[in-house]
Amino acid sequence: FTQAEAVFAPCAGAALYRRNFLEEMGGFDAHFFAYLEDIDLALRGHLVGYEFLFVPEAEVLHKGHGSAMPQAAYVRAITRNRLLLFLKNIPLHLLVRRMGHLLYGQLYFAIAYRRPLTMLTGYWDLLGLLPHIVKTHRWMRGHITISVDDLDVLLTRKTGEPPLRNLLWKRLGR
Repeated sequence: FTQAEAVFAPCAGAALYRRNFLEEMGGFDAHFFAYLEDIDLALRGHLVGYEFLFVPEAEVLHKGHGSAMPQAAYVRAITRNRLLLFLKNIPLHLLVRRMGHLLYGQLYFAIAYRRPLTMLTGYWDLLGLLPHIVKTHRWMRGHITISVDDLDVLLTRKTGEPPLRNLLWKRLGR
């Protein structure tokens, strides 16, 4: 990036947020603990009309992967947090419309990390968060200012990840 431009979400390890934004959004959701808490904050911000800007003149020194979790703990947290992110923020009818994409993402992650039992513990952890999910979902539903079509566009951006078939071939050694 060489010029200032809008981004979906800044990495919280290298971001500045306006105080009024953090207050309006209720800050970072502590239920995430590690991983995707910055994406959650940005998604909530987008839903109520905020934008995020990359500024190339800003410089940040960030050494390594901050939490340095063992792979099993990482897979468990990401499994839980990916679903938490969507369930608490996305309107139900759009979740249903995008169910294929969500399942594809879960399958992709399962193949990439090859820890199905650890993923199951992530799903189990999510069940304990259902009251929080319902409470936050209700709050978001009453505050969303962007259209469902605009939200759908936000959720369909290309990620640059290789297709699932390429990952499968790689895992099968072909």
